[in-house]
Amino acid sequence: MNKKFSQTRKIALCGVISALAVVIMASSTLFSIASYSLAALAGVLLILLVIETGTRYAAAAYFIISLLSSLLLPDKETAMIFALFLGYYPILKAYFERIPNRVTEYLAKFGLFNLAMAIFYFIITRLFHLEVIENTSLFNSLPVLLILANITFFLYDIALTRLISAYLNVFRSRFSKWFK
Repeated sequence: MNKKFSQTRKIALCGVISALAVVIMASSTLFSIASYSLAALAGVLLILLVIETGTRYAAAAYFIISLLSSLLLPDKETAMIFALFLGYYPILKAYFERIPNRVTEYLAKFGLFNLAMAIFYFIITRLFHLEVIENTSLFNSLPVLLILANITFFLYDIALTRLISAYLNVFRSRFSKWFK
C-alpha cells in the first residue's frame, strides 16, 4: 500500500508541475518579450520531477506540457521552443553529464542545442512563414545570433547545474516531507 501511495504522490506531483508549467508559459501572452525565458523556467520545473520521481515521470510530464501548451497557448513560439529543446533538455542533462570526457559532453550538449535550433528556425521560417532575419546590421545577422544563442545556452547550462546543486543541498531537505 505504501508503494501505491508513493506512486499516487508522484503522479499528483507530475500533474501539479505540469499545470504550473503551462500557466508559466501562458503568461508569455502578457509578457511576450519573455517568451523564451518563460519556456526555460517551465523546463526548470522538470528538474524537480527528475530528482523526486525519476526520468520516466519527468518525460511523461514533458509530453503533457508540450501537448497542452501547443493546444492551449496562443503564443505557439513559446510552446514550440519548449517542445523542441527547453522542455526535454533538463531531463537529458543528467545523461549528458555522465559522459566521462568533458569535451565530448559539451560537444554532445551543443550539438543537440544547435540541431534543435536549426529545426526551430526551419519550422518558424518555412512552416509558419515568419520573416527571415535580414542581414542589415551586425546584430541581426544569423551567424551572430547563433553565436549569442550558444553563449546563452552555455550560461543556461551553468545556471541549471547551480539550481540542481542548490535544490539538492539546501531546499530538498525542507521539501522532502512533501515527496515521500
